[in-house]
Amino acid sequence: MMCKRIKNALLPVVILLILCVQGCACPQGTELSKRLIVEAVGVDLDDGAYKVTLQALDAHAAGQSDDPNENGSRTRLCSFTGATVGEALAGAAAETGLTPLYSQARVLVLGRSLAEQDVSAPLDFFLREYHTRSDILIAVADASAADILAADPGGSVPGAVLLEEALLTGSENGECCAVKLFRFTGFLLSETDTAYCPVVRLRSEDKGERPTAAPGETAFFQNGRLAFTAGPEITRGLLFLTDAVKKTSFTVRGEDGAYTLRVAKTDTTVRARKTDTDGAAFTVNVTAVCDITEFAASRFPDLGETQAARAQTAGTAYLQQLLNDAFGFLYGEHGADVCRLARRAALRFPKKEAAFREELARKTADIRLNAVLTVRRTGKENLS
Repeated sequence: MMCKRIKNALLPVVILLILCVQGCACPQGTELSKRLIVEAVGVDLDDGAYKVTLQALDAHAAGQSDDPNENGSRTRLCSFTGATVGEALAGAAAETGLTPLYSQARVLVLGRSLAEQDVSAPLDFFLREYHTRSDILIAVADASAADILAADPGGSVPGAVLLEEALLTGSENGECCAVKLFRFTGFLLSETDTAYCPVVRLRSEDKGERPTAAPGETAFFQNGRLAFTAGPEITRGLLFLTDAVKKTSFTVRGEDGAYTLRVAKTDTTVRARKTDTDGAAFTVNVTAVCDITEFAASRFPDLGETQAARAQTAGTAYLQQLLNDAFGFLYGEHGADVCRLARRAALRFPKKEAAFREELARKTADIRLNAVLTVRRTGKENLS
């Protein structure tokens, strides 16, 4: 009994000693001032070599109240060149004397010249390199990725943070797409899917103001490289088709005036089926619930059931036309399978996969788009 009590008393001491020894044996972590905290990565193709640009936090400036960076910024820009992306990044530590930290990276930007080539190899590196995150956002620069990363508004917020926020907010509002690296690469390597991501460009609101990076068009990739781009309306239709719209608003004109509808929720479903002749057929249903606001002011007449019904009719017509235009441009003109029709056909009818894919390639499949929009009256709101 006494031996058992001694063992029980010594057990916590032994565990504590083991933990102490392990703690002493662990190497000390790298100090913040010796880290290159990467916020964004840009890759350009420069005379046959990869030019990698890093937008990183200036750890020294971030720790000073008087902001010693001569440009009034808390970020720094570094560029490295190599025959491969890995070789270029290998020079980061040697040339800066700092240990790169890629887990903070928010955006990966591909230069236009690189995007027009096969981007599979450089993207494969970022997926396999364990230091980088596969869920960062990806975008294509309208020109040089280095120029996009060099756009720095100054102050305490890095340009990469603002760009990430612009992409995420724009996607929710139906203005641009926001695509993560692993998802983009999965579509890029697929035999049937079409990969796409936003195009970012430099923009300045006023003359003399520092330019900032902002999303514009949408870039579509086929056979591993940039094939074509689309503007805002096609992008909005794409977001509805792929069930990516979270909240947005649009104005439609009915019989008795214009109505502004706010999207409350959407849902997109795709169904693969066989025709009576055993051919390929698909139905894409997009449903949207929109709110319409009434104002408690004498100069705004009350909205009756008739006006709400007319707004719903106008909204449905707008959404249907939006879907038709986007799908007609993407699939009809460019063969882009953004609704993943071939993949859904393979899951639904595996024995007919080859035949259905052939019909999709020839554009002879029966594809129907249905838009259903419902308007909710949310009550009156004060203008104050």
